[in-house]
Amino acid sequence: MPRIAIAGLDRHDAGAAPTGPRAAGAALLARFEGTSVTAASAGAAGPADFARRVAPGLRRGDVDGVILCVEATAHPHQVRAALRLVDRPALLLSLPADGAEPDDDVAAGGAATARRARTSVAELAFTLRAERVNVDVVAGRGDCAATLARILQWTDTLDASKRLAATDIGILSAASEGMPRAAAGLPALSHALGLRFVALDSADLARRRGAVSRFRLRRKLADFADAVDIGCAPAAIEAVLRTACALDDVVWATRCGAIVHCPGTRAGAEDALIERTLAAGAALLNGRGLPVAGRGGVNAAAARCVLEALGAPAACAERVGTHIPSATTAWAVDVPHRHLAGTHRARLDGELRVTQALAAGPVTALALVEPAPGMLVLRFAEGMIVDGPDGRCDVALDASPDRFTGARCALGRGHAGLAIERLARYLNLDAQRAGQGLSD
Repeated sequence: MPRIAIAGLDRHDAGAAPTGPRAAGAALLARFEGTSVTAASAGAAGPADFARRVAPGLRRGDVDGVILCVEATAHPHQVRAALRLVDRPALLLSLPADGAEPDDDVAAGGAATARRARTSVAELAFTLRAERVNVDVVAGRGDCAATLARILQWTDTLDASKRLAATDIGILSAASEGMPRAAAGLPALSHALGLRFVALDSADLARRRGAVSRFRLRRKLADFADAVDIGCAPAAIEAVLRTACALDDVVWATRCGAIVHCPGTRAGAEDALIERTLAAGAALLNGRGLPVAGRGGVNAAAARCVLEALGAPAACAERVGTHIPSATTAWAVDVPHRHLAGTHRARLDGELRVTQALAAGPVTALALVEPAPGMLVLRFAEGMIVDGPDGRCDVALDASPDRFTGARCALGRGHAGLAIERLARYLNLDAQRAGQGLSD
């Protein structure tokens, strides 16, 4: 639950009359009651008193974001000076001048001047975002339902960003080699999304696999007897169950939100076995709600974390075929079936791959693409999950998967395109709907 401070910035050092930003802040504080936002008032002041009386309350460690109520006719330099005193993500509530509605007509004699004055706060916010300052702007009144809805979208995005920053992704590799070459893009992902990456030793997972008892293997198999059709040899399913149990231990020890295996250049037989069984073992583990994803590499796992942070239950996915007559794509997924399962049971086939029939309904595919070093694009497409042959998962997207993901991405329940675009704007990243240019 995000914690928001509300403050007002008057144009002048006026008295304590409850008008303008003061009234807007009080109205917004009342409107927040009954929502998922914890709000507190930091008062209101003119430019001279803002630094002394209001700014210290906005810099407290228990505040996640700040809403600054400012009249549209406020001087840009005053607003910029106030924002420099705030070290939290901020939203500017641009209030109508002199109590007028934002869309009201003005007198013909001062129309041009008034329009320029009303857009000064929006222009300032645009300039600050161009400078990579985390500021948004909403025009309206504090007691308006439409204004509240837009502010709640901002707080939801703020909350999603917090959840991303609290997510650890474990990179499983041989400790003797350090971080493998496949993890070279981790600094860019960490800086752009706030994700944290933890180095895990594949030798530790191998030791945990060897320590799994027969009793635990039978119990793990019984947990999924009603959810998974097993179409592989007993030795293969035992290898998968051992990996699932070992991952269970690693997850509880590290609290990672995803685990990706990067075998490195000197991978031995044990690393190869882990790589073959990780995806299926993670899929079985997800059936109990534990957040592990192994398929698709680091970017696909990070895309899954993005969708989960936005409230869309998600899974890493790999395209395994295309049905040309129906224009649908078949996917193999690492999926928590308790969230996304359909009427068909998952199947563990001879290739140690779990094929899950997802429940029919809307879906969003998201890929994190790096078109240039240090540049990250959130590329997505929306579509529908449809019933495929043999109980498989087929997805009909509004763009060909080849145009935005290749073979690997994350699939999330629901249409989350607008939420992805808002999060990209909030993080100063680019969002791109498949088949279209970069968003503004």
